[in-house]
Amino acid sequence: MSVGLPVVASPVPSYKGSPALLAATKEEWLNYLKLLIVNPTEYLSLSQKGISFVKENFSLKKIGHMYIELFESL
Repeated sequence: MSVGLPVVASPVPSYKGSPALLAATKEEWLNYLKLLIVNPTEYLSLSQKGISFVKENFSLKKIGHMYIELFESL
């Protein structure tokens, strides 16, 4: 996501709340991959959402604050 590529992934908890397309079955995988190939608008939309998601949730500042909170809680 951080480099602007849409993500199709298995529905694991770490992707919950992200703009990743979560595919649980073979058919869902195929449908999502086809969607990204034939629909450039959706591809670009998911690309931008992914970049924004990473910036908002995984910036150095945010991760730094999470580490500070963790160490202060020990």
